[in-house]
Amino acid sequence: MTSKEVVDYRRHEVGFIWQETSRNLFPYLSSAENVELPMVLTGVPQAERTERAKELLEIVGLGHRIGHKPEQLSGGEQQRVAIAVSLANQPPLLLADEPTGELDDLTGQEILDLFNEVNQQLGTTIVIVTHDPAVATSVGRAITIRDGKTSTETTRKISFQRRVGGSTTDTEEFLIVDSTGAVQIPRDMLDQLDINRKVRVAVNEGRVTLESGE
Repeated sequence: MTSKEVVDYRRHEVGFIWQETSRNLFPYLSSAENVELPMVLTGVPQAERTERAKELLEIVGLGHRIGHKPEQLSGGEQQRVAIAVSLANQPPLLLADEPTGELDDLTGQEILDLFNEVNQQLGTTIVIVTHDPAVATSVGRAITIRDGKTSTETTRKISFQRRVGGSTTDTEEFLIVDSTGAVQIPRDMLDQLDINRKVRVAVNEGRVTLESGE
């Protein structure tokens, strides 16, 4: 990509939310003005910007705070405005870096519920990067990275009634085969089989079996 193509890609294809709520919003702009700003940069007409900002703030539950500046909002409200800002130019992909990291548990739970709602209503693909295991139980698909490589993938059926740390029914967990053919076996499974450094691998009737080689 050329520099111009990179800028266009970021403006139209990807929305982004930082962990620090203060990095997502301009302190001297109102909620509506913050949401409108990305559209100003892409040349959206004023009337359309105003209507889109109002619509997005209603979706994130802040239609009544449309004229408030960040300092007049709670941390959770600021993060909700940030979500609206990230969706301003209707990107198909939204990236969120520890979006609940600076929020209390209840507010973080509300933000995760909002992400699920945005995913369902707008069809936006949302990728959340986090160290919080509670987040992984509140999304439809969670991929764990260990030692710099994808390790496990868990899929869940999510409803708007789900809560952080809630039920894990309708859950499937898979181990990931990386590009070299390696699979990371969870430590607790290896301990159960008394496997240390060496392992024997065999294929029997369509199944791969492991046993200690020591």
